[in-house]
Amino acid sequence: MAARPTASMTTRPSRPRPFSRCLPDPFRRTALAAVTVLLIARGALAQGTRADVSGMSIEELMKVDVTTVSRRAERLQETAAAVTVLTSEDIRRSGATSIPDVLRLVPGVHVARIDSNKWSVSVRGFTGRYSNKLLVLIDGRSVYTPLFSGVIWDAVSVPLATIERIEVIRGPGATMWGANAVNGVINIITRSASASAGVQATAATGTEDRALFSLTADRQVTAASAVRGDVALATTDASQPAPLSPDSSDRWHNLRVGMRADSRISARDEFSVQAAYTASRIDDAWLFPTLVVPYGAVTTGVARHAVAFTSAEWRGTAAPGETTVRGSVEHSNVQEGFAGEHRFTLALEAQRTQRMGRRHTLVAGLSERYSRDDLTQSTWVQFSPPQRTLQWRSIFGQDDVTFAGGRVRATAGLKMEHNDYTGWEVQPNVRGLWSITNTQAMWAAVSRAVRLPSRGEADSTLWLLTGVTPTSPVPVRVRLEALGRLDAETMHAYEAGYRHQFGSAASIDLSAFDQTYGSLRSVSAPEVGAFELTPAPHVDATVPLSFTASGRRRGIEAAAEWRPHARVRLVGTASWLDGYNNGSPATIVGVPVTDDPPRRLGVGRVSLNLPAHVELDGAVRYVSQLATTGVPGYVTADVRLGFRIGSVNLSFAGRNLTSASRREFVPEFFGLSRAAAERSLTIRASVSR
Repeated sequence: MAARPTASMTTRPSRPRPFSRCLPDPFRRTALAAVTVLLIARGALAQGTRADVSGMSIEELMKVDVTTVSRRAERLQETAAAVTVLTSEDIRRSGATSIPDVLRLVPGVHVARIDSNKWSVSVRGFTGRYSNKLLVLIDGRSVYTPLFSGVIWDAVSVPLATIERIEVIRGPGATMWGANAVNGVINIITRSASASAGVQATAATGTEDRALFSLTADRQVTAASAVRGDVALATTDASQPAPLSPDSSDRWHNLRVGMRADSRISARDEFSVQAAYTASRIDDAWLFPTLVVPYGAVTTGVARHAVAFTSAEWRGTAAPGETTVRGSVEHSNVQEGFAGEHRFTLALEAQRTQRMGRRHTLVAGLSERYSRDDLTQSTWVQFSPPQRTLQWRSIFGQDDVTFAGGRVRATAGLKMEHNDYTGWEVQPNVRGLWSITNTQAMWAAVSRAVRLPSRGEADSTLWLLTGVTPTSPVPVRVRLEALGRLDAETMHAYEAGYRHQFGSAASIDLSAFDQTYGSLRSVSAPEVGAFELTPAPHVDATVPLSFTASGRRRGIEAAAEWRPHARVRLVGTASWLDGYNNGSPATIVGVPVTDDPPRRLGVGRVSLNLPAHVELDGAVRYVSQLATTGVPGYVTADVRLGFRIGSVNLSFAGRNLTSASRREFVPEFFGLSRAAAERSLTIRASVSR
């Protein structure tokens, strides 16, 4: 593959202009409008303004039920894990228009925009478009693809207005959720159709998000049943190419149609069903290698992603326990320039939560997942066989025991999971929590998790190319494929944390971790073949894919919140990450293949409830550089101004205000480097009836 151009550096002026002059005209007009609104609001009455800036007090937030950690409801303050909960109010006031941008608020979560429709989302390192050590769920339904063991984020289409909360676990969750829940679990939980009734329409437009529209309608059918329908449309503008990169469009169009029905069948039984169809059309471009100068050519085309699913859940409560049965059927069709995937997936699981005496709570269950695919090949990516059926089955159990009147809790669990590549895998965990007082708690955990080989690692051949170098007068065509045994990547985690609530005004949440990895994906020494003259002079080489590398990640994550006034909320988060990999090169023919996380992340947020139903939100975000690929670190700012006029909510949001554009990530194979994070202004209006 042709060597990637190095981004040119711009020279800073010796006398920087005033910040207001750095902003384009739309931002100057918005700033003037904001000042005018605030001056008018200053003298207005505060009737009808929410008393608490977040819609939830700190005491209420600490008592929020979290379900992702142990697959049963438990209070946030009493969870023996590093957990962050983003509420619907956090999402609304962030000014974000996508789920990845919302996740930037979580400590330890690195989000980088690759282009207008692709993101890298990772927890505690191991970055990439298909981050393979992060499990993403929507209402408990896994949305990762076995082809890459990752998530195609542009296919994760959930209207933000329907999200009740997002639970983010930093650290392994494999005992409860299985393989790939190695570094973290993100569970996007939508609200029940019976939680509200009425119609909400939202429309937005801006410099980057050209057109956004969503409509949700909730209707109470009977006293015990409700149904919701939703439709969402989105069109984003093309991102800017990075310096010296080829210019091409990556405009994105997305459509989603969905429904949800919830019914209380009896006093003990609840039933829920969901269905949705999502389709994306992406104007895309790919950098494919060629055997002639400049050893790379940009091919433009259209990528199409479509996903349709139906899921159902039954929950029966009978003292002293609860039974849950969940099933889903999904069909997806992903077509990109280098490969395509048709996939059918069927998943079933059953779980029982049982109180046993006064001290024990047992959670046990089993699951089965079936997936059949039909893959499309290209000149540079081949699959053998092109069709394959995969199955995963598992059984798990976990016991939670309380001591000292409930102030001390010990949890031990085990999951045994079978897959077609490596057979049975064992994933245990032991956790403990000490509630020092009603407002203080310490916890610790020891866990083992695995990441299973993907279909792409097991059955694909990838062709890459290196151009002419001083040591190679002709290009080398590299064949990358798995030639030996496939192993599951393993991780052993040691974690500890502390939470403290200082009355009703402040709280802190600290966590530390040390995670060691084995059998990481790597490559062996190349096997150089013969010199070839056709179709152009070159040398062929084979690079075997192996699972022989090791690594370590350790770090600290912190979050603090202070409410000096009922209408003022200050939130700060920070994370520090250190680590290394042994036995794996950083790049293959110039393409990054190992972890490239930022060492430091930080976010500071302020939310104000001003008089006359005016809301003002601001955030400053810091990300340190990506050392392997040389992507520079940055500091940026986001601002949102919102106010309500009758039943209409209107907001102006400015994001990435400190620079016109920047590159946040270097894409993996065949991707073009882009300055995808651009300064943007979005105007949004929503009406509820």
